[in-house]
Amino acid sequence: MISPRLVGALGILALLTCCLTPARAQFSVQPGSKTPVIGKDTLCFAYHLEAGDSLYFITEAIDSVIFPGASTLLKTRIEENVVVCDSVRHDTIYYVRTWLRAAHELQTVPGTGDTVDRTSFPWVGRETYITMTRQGKRLAIASARPNVAGTAPGGIFRPLALPPLGGDCARQYQSWQHLDTVVYTENAVPEGIAFTNALYRVLDFVDSNMVRYRQIQYTQSSIASYEPQQAGLDFTLRTVINSYGKMTFDPLRLLPIHHAATSEQKVTIKREGNKDTEGRHLLLQHTQLVEVRSADPLRRLQRTADAVVRRPR
Repeated sequence: MISPRLVGALGILALLTCCLTPARAQFSVQPGSKTPVIGKDTLCFAYHLEAGDSLYFITEAIDSVIFPGASTLLKTRIEENVVVCDSVRHDTIYYVRTWLRAAHELQTVPGTGDTVDRTSFPWVGRETYITMTRQGKRLAIASARPNVAGTAPGGIFRPLALPPLGGDCARQYQSWQHLDTVVYTENAVPEGIAFTNALYRVLDFVDSNMVRYRQIQYTQSSIASYEPQQAGLDFTLRTVINSYGKMTFDPLRLLPIHHAATSEQKVTIKREGNKDTEGRHLLLQHTQLVEVRSADPLRRLQRTADAVVRRPR
């Protein structure tokens, strides 16, 4: 079930409309540019899962963690995440498990030559359980070992592999706005919570290898919080997030085969009796669906030899 902290946090939702820069402005047409013509085709976007499906995603990411008075930390990372659909209800509700299968990360401090090579992460193997709709709306969440704090290598508010889509069908270059409360449960225990204001826009078809892929892009602003006191930690994070993403959907499997995302997180660390600490976390990541195991032969996707977790370049 969704954490009881979410109920108390819902009061912050009223701040979303007045505090966040409207996402719609980020799609404004630049001077001298032409407004895209609305297309004639209707493109639909939703996740389709079947019981027993196993999805394998490889993510390549670059992070910068910047706090005044401290050395900037640069991270390059490759990781593999798994999503398994355990069951389906009414063809529209999915019960899934997800976990980090492996990761390899290089951490460097610019100008020092110091490099840390990491291949071991406590988050590997930590399962998360999500009940979600075809549009990615999270109905319930739970975590394995909920009393043991931990975070994913990409951080508490790392962009999600299967984010809420907020809509369903539209013609090319049409858009819709979506407000949501998103629990980033697969990124941390305790979970981070974000109140999001997103604008989605349908793009045109992309033809590749005789397949007409569908694309959607989004801009999103969020007010987020992470409160791990129940795990014995004495700090609170408040984060303002501005992000952009583009997702490419396979029209046969109805799954995202590629998701490019950027995120700027303005972080405030609060400790009782201490001055607030402010910093930024900048992130760029590319996530690719590299393998699908399914009882349906038409849904299967064979992994290529280079689709593995390796040392980042």
